[in-house]
Amino acid sequence: MSTPGDWQARNSEYLAAALAWLRLKLESAVRRAHGAPSPGDDAAPLEAACARLDVASNVEPAPALLMLARRLGLSAFERDVLLLCVAMELDIRTATLCAGAQDEPRQYPTYALALSLFDEPAWDALSPERPLRYWRLIEINQPAAQPLVSSALRADERIVSFVKGLNYLDDRVAPLLNQVPAATLDSLPGSQRSAARHLIVALQATAHLVDPIVLVGRDRDSKRQVAAAVAASAGLQLCRLPADMLPAHGGELETLARLWQRESMLLPLALYLDAHEVDRGASASPDAPLTRLARFVSRSGGLMFVATRDPLSAAIHPLVAVDVTKPTPMEQQAAWMTVLGSQGAPAAKRLAGQFNLNRNEIAAIAVRARKEAEPGAIEEGIWRACRLRTRPTLERLAERIDAKATWNSIVLPKAETALLQQVAAQVEARAR
Repeated sequence: MSTPGDWQARNSEYLAAALAWLRLKLESAVRRAHGAPSPGDDAAPLEAACARLDVASNVEPAPALLMLARRLGLSAFERDVLLLCVAMELDIRTATLCAGAQDEPRQYPTYALALSLFDEPAWDALSPERPLRYWRLIEINQPAAQPLVSSALRADERIVSFVKGLNYLDDRVAPLLNQVPAATLDSLPGSQRSAARHLIVALQATAHLVDPIVLVGRDRDSKRQVAAAVAASAGLQLCRLPADMLPAHGGELETLARLWQRESMLLPLALYLDAHEVDRGASASPDAPLTRLARFVSRSGGLMFVATRDPLSAAIHPLVAVDVTKPTPMEQQAAWMTVLGSQGAPAAKRLAGQFNLNRNEIAAIAVRARKEAEPGAIEEGIWRACRLRTRPTLERLAERIDAKATWNSIVLPKAETALLQQVAAQVEARAR
């Protein structure tokens, strides 16, 4: 079994062989450009370099440059153009050789140089629809009135690092993302586990993943945990992007979508688009949150979850959409039993009947109550913490009135008192 260190050594050997082969190609081009006669044995070193490069290429896993070419669909010529641009960052002799190999002293790679240097040149390699430019692998510095073929080419910094064997998230994308903690199917409550399994089956039945998975529900934590479990089942790390962080400018949005799609092909990542607050008020305006969200989704790829509070409009066509709710009252009761122990069954039943919380909230409340409550008053502390946790949501809907009266304080006829007690009993048992 190979180790990361073994692969790094093989990747370094491949890069050394590729740069040696490229230097020989450039030196030959320099001699041609200056009309110098080629040495009689000029072909021998190049053949030896080609043989060395072939040996270094035939390894698994493949060297990073070959891996990149496979994943992003580069032709052999496009791969060599990218190598020429990467060489500028790795070999200080490349700039001098590029200047000597061109009619005018240009100390940088150009498309014209690549066309004369490599086999099977293709005129469409720098088309915006071809991988070199579509995936932002190279940058073109084209001053006004300068032809494209003689403009400077430069490899993207992220791609140079990848070719060297350093695979990290692009720093233009990383500030917008947060990693979601990994989850497993077994860590989910039964009701949410069923939803996750449904999504996994849908993914396994999809040959080409184009459309996103839409998660509908009022509880953000539950949706994130389901998405994390589905992503983990596919061997992917889930990253969260708040939908309100999407750029309003069309060009910036296009660039972000393209860069994310590239990252999802270079790293084992899935995207969680948190649209919890922008799933209403659809508008045709280009700056409207839902319009930006739909545009980003349509221009991106890879495994993507769109989490919304309510069903989205027809702007987004999902692969599959599921409702994700908080754990059922019985599942919440089981979660309370876990934190309270077997002696806390009555309290667990009461808490699950009174409050509607997810498992993260239950665990956080229990930790806080153990820190703050007096010894022997854990259950009372948990009850108080639950009220504090749910109060902000309720206060948006109704005015809170602190109850001061007890049953003994209420003076009513027996029939009315019995009716109130019946209402209280029904509220206490509403979970059932």
